[in-house]
Amino acid sequence: MASLASLAFLVLLPVVAAAQTGSIAGVVKDTTGAVLPGVAVEASSPALIERTRTAITDDKGQYKIVDLRPGLYTVTFTLAGFNIIKREGIELTTGFTAPVNADMKVGALEETVTVTGESPVVDTQRVTQQKVMTRDIIDAVPTGKNFQNIGVLVPGVVLGAGGTGATPYDVGGSSGEQQVQMAIHGGATADMQIQMDGMRFNNLCGSGSYAGISGNDALVEQISYETGAISAETGTGGIRVNMIPKDGGNTFKGSVFLNGATNGLQSNNLTPSLSGQGLSAVNKTKRVWDVSGSLGGPLVRNRLWFLFATRYWGLDKYPADSFYDTSTADFSFVPDRTRLGVDDSWNLSNAARITWQATPRNKITGYVDLQDRLTGHWFVGQGGIFGLTAPEASWRQTTPHGHLAQAKWTSTVTSRMLLDAGMSAYVQEYTRLPQPDVTPTTFSVVDNSTGRRINAAPYYAEHWSTVRVYTASMSYVTGSHAAKVGMNMSEGPRREHAWVNNDMTLVFNAGNPVQAVLTGSPRDAKERLNADFGLYAQDQWTVDRLTLNLGLRFDYLNSKLEAQHFPAGTFVPARDLDEQPDLPSWKDLGPRVGVAYDLFGTGKTAVKASASRYVASQTVGFASQFNPLGGTITGGPFSGTGADTRTWSDPNGDRIVQQPELGPTSNPNFGLAFLATLPSSEVQKGWFKRGNNWEYSANVQHELMPQVSVTFGYFHRRFGNYTHTDALQVGPVDYTPYCITAPADPRLPNRGQPVCGLFDPTPTARPLLSVNRIVDLADSSERFRTFNGFDYMASARVRDKLLQAGGGSSGRTHDVNCETFDSPDLRFCDNTTPWLTQAKLLASYTLPYSLQVSGTFQSFPGPPLEARWSSVTNAIANAGPTPLGRNLSAGRPTTRDGSYVSLIEQNTLFSGRLNQMDLRLARIVRVNRYRLQVMLDVYNALNKSAVLAYNQTYGPEWLRPTDVLQGRLVKFGGQLTF
Repeated sequence: MASLASLAFLVLLPVVAAAQTGSIAGVVKDTTGAVLPGVAVEASSPALIERTRTAITDDKGQYKIVDLRPGLYTVTFTLAGFNIIKREGIELTTGFTAPVNADMKVGALEETVTVTGESPVVDTQRVTQQKVMTRDIIDAVPTGKNFQNIGVLVPGVVLGAGGTGATPYDVGGSSGEQQVQMAIHGGATADMQIQMDGMRFNNLCGSGSYAGISGNDALVEQISYETGAISAETGTGGIRVNMIPKDGGNTFKGSVFLNGATNGLQSNNLTPSLSGQGLSAVNKTKRVWDVSGSLGGPLVRNRLWFLFATRYWGLDKYPADSFYDTSTADFSFVPDRTRLGVDDSWNLSNAARITWQATPRNKITGYVDLQDRLTGHWFVGQGGIFGLTAPEASWRQTTPHGHLAQAKWTSTVTSRMLLDAGMSAYVQEYTRLPQPDVTPTTFSVVDNSTGRRINAAPYYAEHWSTVRVYTASMSYVTGSHAAKVGMNMSEGPRREHAWVNNDMTLVFNAGNPVQAVLTGSPRDAKERLNADFGLYAQDQWTVDRLTLNLGLRFDYLNSKLEAQHFPAGTFVPARDLDEQPDLPSWKDLGPRVGVAYDLFGTGKTAVKASASRYVASQTVGFASQFNPLGGTITGGPFSGTGADTRTWSDPNGDRIVQQPELGPTSNPNFGLAFLATLPSSEVQKGWFKRGNNWEYSANVQHELMPQVSVTFGYFHRRFGNYTHTDALQVGPVDYTPYCITAPADPRLPNRGQPVCGLFDPTPTARPLLSVNRIVDLADSSERFRTFNGFDYMASARVRDKLLQAGGGSSGRTHDVNCETFDSPDLRFCDNTTPWLTQAKLLASYTLPYSLQVSGTFQSFPGPPLEARWSSVTNAIANAGPTPLGRNLSAGRPTTRDGSYVSLIEQNTLFSGRLNQMDLRLARIVRVNRYRLQVMLDVYNALNKSAVLAYNQTYGPEWLRPTDVLQGRLVKFGGQLTF
């Protein structure tokens, strides 16, 4: 597969990525309205190392200049026999096509007419929906200065839990660098792409939506968020985050930024209501800091530029009600109220960029970012997939290696042909290590009644991966036509060495033993992404006021399990696995069709519509689910051959797991090195097997007045090609139906009522759930997801005084998962959310005496409420209106949702809304080239205490808040630029 990458790269090497650049286009006419072909159009800007770019109008009088770096431009129109027209002050942002037209009149070339007007705000040609956060916005409004904290201000954007399971809403940096994911218009957070200068650097974990490299704010000039109708240059349809780096320049420029706060600068927002819900301490910052600086300029004027940027930032915070355990020698949690848990982390980035104009037509850029990170208590206090985590059970994360390197070549062959090729490498190593007081003999314990994990983490690991990305493209541009073909590809290896203390984890229920999960620890898993390869063609035709955007993309994905050796553990012998290729081998075609219409021919009102097919993000996640040691970490009924979840009763009460105390095996293949789960031929290989979604959009954008625009849009999305895992030796007849009685809890909508539709696998069928299994495509009529929603936005820039952007979004999602193949459990399989509405606003205004006030406002729906009853005992299962008539085969429930019974249908009850206002007062001092901005920031200015997450495990701690919006935080800071 490496040869495929090399071949494609060489074939397309003399081939421009416009996603990280902008364009200027328009029509030139004479004073009678007749079009003028042959006009020389020159775009000049300090942002261009080559200083100018040129084009010639075609026979329709149209021109287009693409691949322009963000910045301020002057456009000059020249034609013999006509006077020169010069248009100044054109502000170009990433991905924006600025319409700049000219009317030329007969005159001498010596006559120059200079026009200084407002920059265009409506793109009448491109259909891609995007929001660009420019440097002045980033510097003006109070945020935590990472791309998620800034991106959440885009109307419609929703945040998913970060890589730690942490809730993502930020108060002055309180979310830290937690690999938060974003989505919009019903899209999947897993489909988010992160790019630096147009090249992707997501890692190889799971679907490939995370990145261990954080943004260095001192390096970034703009951040582009593409949110819909994404071009064929990208395979997936999630938010495309593109950080555009600074480029240096012909004059030396730099910046120094610092801000921070300590515990004493934050208010306590623990309310009587929160106390009544069982909370004794809210989330609070211990300290937060951010120090950065950059310096750029010429090494050789107009030939070689440099930029260096450094940043050191971090956060120590107290999670809500997080306390150390009084003793880790037992199997119960007694909080030590004198020892608060701390979520502590720091990040360091040193980055450098070189821009070299090698020849008048060839430019080469190079970039490297060396990063380091320490997270002292990863996952502490959070309610993610591993439960509420006591400090002792959290991980210590280090990053011995973490760097991103890029190189790119761009060639302006002619005024019409542009070539581009690039390569990047993202090398990552990170650890999940035990806390200093945790010994190898300390058991990891989780309690069903509270969902709390104590004593030790569920596993420990070291992770290595390298992602190499190759891109190349060729653009041919005339005035009315722009064609582009290109390729991009990612490939690389991933390895994870993991182990479990005692090779076993324990499950309790209100202090009573329930299960012992025997694991195939240690594990040394190796997967490889052979190719995530895409070929694309993108065509844009402008006919009068109509512009057609036509694209087609071919996607090919291939990954594998490499040959592996698994050392012997307590319960398993040493094992070897041969290479398993083509997991999967998928091919797809994705059309992208869009139309944009300049409604009145003035460049001030555009009507747009699009239809796009995207593939789901994927790296080695598909391959890893078939790894026979894949269940080492979590266990459960579908744990491959890596775990054996056994019932455990501990009749002698010594809390020592002994063989006679264990129930029968749940996994006859436990510890064997072969694939207990296989993909069907319908899933593993072929055309159109990959998860996908169709997105349809329609929107209108209108310029109300110079520099003021409004937008309204509609979006529909439908997901397809879901898969399911079918245990071929088990069917609906192998499940016993039963009903239980809901607890008489007044907070439950069905308190004291029968809860039916529950099924438990028979004791003989339960072991068969882990063997002879196949992953197959789900029935598209019984498994799908759709989304319908609306966006409404407004933005304004008025005379360098007022900057405003914001709007709202409303949408609802319909989820259907009503297949019956193993269990007949169909409870809550058809679920529709209510209409969920959010509102966003950012604004900045300059007052007299160089005072600047700015702020942001966000309003989100609260989190959905669930009641996951994990502590259903044998007695409860046999005391309902339809008793089970035997013990639960696993000692706890086995349902479609997991090892719990849902007492509330998902998305029917929601907590109160999150409303957050952040404010800034700044004093700006200018002395010659120097600009000093002294800032006072007040985050969560109204001191709201919205609950961000609850304990959803039904029991004594049900609906106890686990994460609360941090209280009012005051930060002091300053920024010097020159």
